[in-house]
Amino acid sequence: MAFDRLALEKRRYGLADRKRAELRTQIRILQPAMFVPFASFIYFSHAENFFMNRAVNRIPDVYEFATHELQVPTVVPYPGDHWEVDAPRDSSESIRRYEVDLSRALAAPPETSPSIPITRLQLAADAFIRKCTHKNKPVLLNALMPSVIHLRDLGIDVEFSYRHGLAEVNGKQADIIMSSDSLLYCLINDWGGEWLAINGRYEVPAGRNAQWFFWINPSTGP
Repeated sequence: MAFDRLALEKRRYGLADRKRAELRTQIRILQPAMFVPFASFIYFSHAENFFMNRAVNRIPDVYEFATHELQVPTVVPYPGDHWEVDAPRDSSESIRRYEVDLSRALAAPPETSPSIPITRLQLAADAFIRKCTHKNKPVLLNALMPSVIHLRDLGIDVEFSYRHGLAEVNGKQADIIMSSDSLLYCLINDWGGEWLAINGRYEVPAGRNAQWFFWINPSTGP
């Protein structure tokens, strides 16, 4: 399973640039009197997605972009801060505290997760299918194509479908690669698909389509 790491790295930086372009469009259309960025002040903490921190839009970069390039008054509050709307505010201390927090987090070893036995995954898959069948017409669920998943930590391929549940397979190309604990989370939580898409703890083999998996396990459950 070959991946062009350099191309993927460039794509991540390109996606970060696209977010700034979206922000530029929103500011131009809405023309706010003041801009308060408040979402996505996060970092990727797991060993499988820790590398993604290199391409994130960091808080001081967003502040400089909004203030100087977009020329919109920008306020960056830190949790616990008090601010009276429309009052002038120096965000430098808040930004400094965010950077200290991020530097401390990135200096710590990334998190890891234990492997989940295939038997437990199969039980979770059966429960997932029962829940979805209760909410939807079985004929529609059964029409969805199965998805082949390579579980990197277990070193096996499994196929998941509403017709046959979860079973180990050989000789089939995987649509998506993830760890067994990620698959378990997707099976036991209605928001599992969206969680996986956001945290990036998966890979897509060249020429394959991970959408087969996300159609079976969408963001809020079928």
